[in-house]
Amino acid sequence: MVPRNFVVMEVKENLVAEDRAAILKRFPRTLYKRVAKVVMGEPKAEFKSLVKEKILKQKQVKAEQRYMAQKAEKERNKLAEQRKKEAAEKHKAIAEARKKAAEEKQKKE
Repeated sequence: MVPRNFVVMEVKENLVAEDRAAILKRFPRTLYKRVAKVVMGEPKAEFKSLVKEKILKQKQVKAEQRYMAQKAEKERNKLAEQRKKEAAEKHKAIAEARKKAAEEKQKKE
């Protein structure tokens, strides 16, 4: 009969969807205005340092993976260029051999 304000301060129950729905059923929309507010304070320095360390480790792992991928790509490109040069030299040698054979054939004729 008398309008009142209620605060439900349950951390776990407010995080789990099923529990949150069960709590909300106790307060029908026709009678209550449902408002959710999240209140958090400044985290401790120890927690901040742990989080920063984890983030730094993740960044380091990603940077190392990126570096290794770039290194492998450079190596593949280097090998491809080397194979290309070898193939070009082979073709050049074959062309020179054919040219010499053709010249010798013309000399004999």
